[in-house]
Amino acid sequence: MKGIEEKLLLKIGDKTMLERVLDALSQSNLVGHVVVAVSANAPQTALMAEKLHVQVLGTPGAGYVSDMRYAITELHLGETLVVSADLPFLAGDVVDRAIEAFRASGKPSLSVMAPASVYEKVGSKPQHVFQIHGRKLVPIGLNLVNGKRINESELDEALLEVDSKELVLNVNAPSDYELAKQFERTRRMTANE
Repeated sequence: MKGIEEKLLLKIGDKTMLERVLDALSQSNLVGHVVVAVSANAPQTALMAEKLHVQVLGTPGAGYVSDMRYAITELHLGETLVVSADLPFLAGDVVDRAIEAFRASGKPSLSVMAPASVYEKVGSKPQHVFQIHGRKLVPIGLNLVNGKRINESELDEALLEVDSKELVLNVNAPSDYELAKQFERTRRMTANE
């Protein structure tokens, strides 16, 4: 998303995407500590996280996976929840469900995915679609990993499938941002009826 503001500082309703994701994590019963990993490309995001009293870790800015590995290694993390902060409708109960599924799986990683058909229903176009067991699934940007094994070349992965219009609204393009704002307006109107 190229624009004036850093993506995570864009507002949906009365909160930025960063605030919305941090709220979801604070509603979780299983998240112990939150760290915002941010590259030099997002200095205002780092400042906002600090103002919100959240630990900030600067990353090299070498890409999502590389920066994730860097953060996990730098912080010497074990069980780690990795959340893309462009999931404005993430909820604490979904986070807890993912953590519970990860722990129950016994596998070193878990990816939360949604059917590609849900993206079509909301009018969003997913960036990555994977064919898994004959189904078209899309990663939503919520993952768990055993940080002690982060540098292994391949990790056996569990899968948690969610069928939620809210969770597929991952803001990666201006059209996604408009869709998220429209979705929030509709939610507010419905709540006020």
